[in-house]
Amino acid sequence: MELTQPATILRNYSKVLDDLDVGNPIILTKNGVGKAALVNIEQWNRLQAEIRLLKELNKAEKNFGEGVSLEEFRKSRN
Repeated sequence: MELTQPATILRNYSKVLDDLDVGNPIILTKNGVGKAALVNIEQWNRLQAEIRLLKELNKAEKNFGEGVSLEEFRKSRN
């Protein structure tokens, strides 16, 4: 569950970092508008790995079967 806080909480950044848990980003606001998100480094690394994997899967699907979509290929094999 995300936590929304004003950017001024960074004055006590040590406590903010201590409170940062996987799956619980802290959304920083300025004048009540979301401006940035702080996430635990473990979660950040996991998100980056997921993005890389999804990009590779997307690329592979586009090139699969010489331009035939994965769904079309599956239908033709049944």
